Amino acid sequence: MSANNYLLNAGVRHQIYVQRYAGGQVKDLVKYLDGAQKEIIERLDGIQDLTQTRSLTRKLDQIVDLQKDALEKLGGDLTKNASEFAEYEAEFAVKTLNAASTAEVTLPASEQLRSLVTQKPMQLAISGKQGSVIQSLTLNQAVTQFSTDKAAEVTRTIQRGMVDGATVQQLTGEIVRTTNKHKRQAEALVRTSVNHISSEARSAVNRANNDILKGEEYVSVLDGRTTLGCAALDGKILGFDEPPQTPRHWNCRSLRVPALDDRFQKEGLEGTRASMDGPVSAKRTYSGWLKDQPKEFRVQVLGKERAALFDSGKISLDDFVDVNGNPVSLKQLRVLDGATKVRKKPKVISRVKSPRKSKIPDQKKKFAPAKTIKEAENYAVDNGLTRVADFGKLDIEVANQINESIFDVVEEFPAMKGKMSFIGSGQVHANILNKARRDYFTDAYKKLGYRDAQLEAVVKKDRRARNKKFNKNYYAMAQPVQSNPVFKKFYEGTDGIVVGEQWGSKNNIQKFKDYLARDQADGFHPVGADTIRSTIDHEMGHQLDYLLDLSKNQKIKDIRKKAARASMQNSAKENIAEQLSGYANKNMAEFIAEAYAEYKNNPKPRPIAQELGDTIIEIYKTKFPNK
Repeated sequence: MSANNYLLNAGVRHQIYVQRYAGGQVKDLVKYLDGAQKEIIERLDGIQDLTQTRSLTRKLDQIVDLQKDALEKLGGDLTKNASEFAEYEAEFAVKTLNAASTAEVTLPASEQLRSLVTQKPMQLAISGKQGSVIQSLTLNQAVTQFSTDKAAEVTRTIQRGMVDGATVQQLTGEIVRTTNKHKRQAEALVRTSVNHISSEARSAVNRANNDILKGEEYVSVLDGRTTLGCAALDGKILGFDEPPQTPRHWNCRSLRVPALDDRFQKEGLEGTRASMDGPVSAKRTYSGWLKDQPKEFRVQVLGKERAALFDSGKISLDDFVDVNGNPVSLKQLRVLDGATKVRKKPKVISRVKSPRKSKIPDQKKKFAPAKTIKEAENYAVDNGLTRVADFGKLDIEVANQINESIFDVVEEFPAMKGKMSFIGSGQVHANILNKARRDYFTDAYKKLGYRDAQLEAVVKKDRRARNKKFNKNYYAMAQPVQSNPVFKKFYEGTDGIVVGEQWGSKNNIQKFKDYLARDQADGFHPVGADTIRSTIDHEMGHQLDYLLDLSKNQKIKDIRKKAARASMQNSAKENIAEQLSGYANKNMAEFIAEAYAEYKNNPKPRPIAQELGDTIIEIYKTKFPNK
């Protein structure tokens, strides 16, 4: 079986390169939407009010046309590159099969490959209120539909703003939010399309050589982002026309690799496959890999009840999905727990009759505000925002703002998921730190030979071990993960984000909002950063700094130098205050956090905030190309 291990290894390694190619395509193609958004904002700047006039109607029509043209250019370039990429993928498939097989491998004709990428539809599973459906779209249909739907959405946004009596600033904010969403959806379209082209080209090679193959092996990525449906299929040998094909859903990273008939396998080849823990044996399935992960990780991937059933050994990973790869309900799982070999007949999956009527979904998860503090704490932990959440006496509005800010950052920067140990009340956090401080020095004095009452007295006398209160002047605080081994032990479990109850409790929340408004008006905080949400975004700017080492990055340093460049009229500090905020003058870390707060909250970020926000995304993608 070593030849098939080799093919698995080659396929997985190549899929990583395909993902990077898709990332490059995203960067090249989304520039059209970036340019359109910039020009749209400039056009809106020229509108004084939204009084219905012929001139206004013409300008708003032009804005819709700008977005539509950008979307059409994106789609045109995506389809234009498809044939050449398909031929390359087919050549790769032939090369790897030749290396593993004793038989000579056939390469399909170029015309056949071009036909496949333009005519063969993607079969994408989508979950909706009525259950799962299969969305069937050719590449051209997906691109055309995407362009039409998104242009129509801009039109609806404008119409809704006019009907609701929005101001120019409010309408600008809504259009920016809409076009930002389009950029995220465009990324899903590009990545899914690239995977479809790659999959169809390699599958065409497999079909052309079906006399030496016994089918295709379904391969899932070994990490926590893999869907349950894909995880259950990992390692299965499927017929060439047996569903599901890959991509199985929007943003799917799974693939199907050829499985050689035993008679045609070369000897002496070995293989490994990639995982989030590094290379593992090519024979390792997702189920086997998951069993060796920590219990907390299994709970994160499967959910608490499914993880318990999986750990019990009564149910395999395969039992969590129906024959179509769709997750079964917990109610069905309880039935399966009593009779693991019995499955209920799955519901018939309806197909979308007309691709033109189906819409490309927004795969980005939506934040769900909680009604109670307990719900907010559970939501934070269940969604990987933190390992511990304790909002203490904070108001539910503040708790939801904390959760939403972190949720959005985790969605945009997935490597942040599960990184923080604690979020919530500054006062609760201070108590945790005080206990950690006492425990640390108690342990230190124990090692020096102190015991019992003598130990308690000496710890109490040490100023370093005394209780400290959360600083009453702080709105909020970001606690970093400590890199120094001594401090890491001291502060273990305290890294994260907190808000002081003296500002965020029910009795103080209006005072909090008033002070934030005053700070922005005085130029102490950036334009748009006058809300509780912007305060949390500021702290998340610090957390991104810790994650990406932004303060030491030369590109970030250059942005600050540009902002601080003194002129005849202003000093360096005055320039930073004018272009960003007074608080941004404090140090590099606060400069980053202030710029990020404006980038996230100002519908039209000023140049310094815009450049820094875009640079953070660029740095993240360089450090975490597959997340």
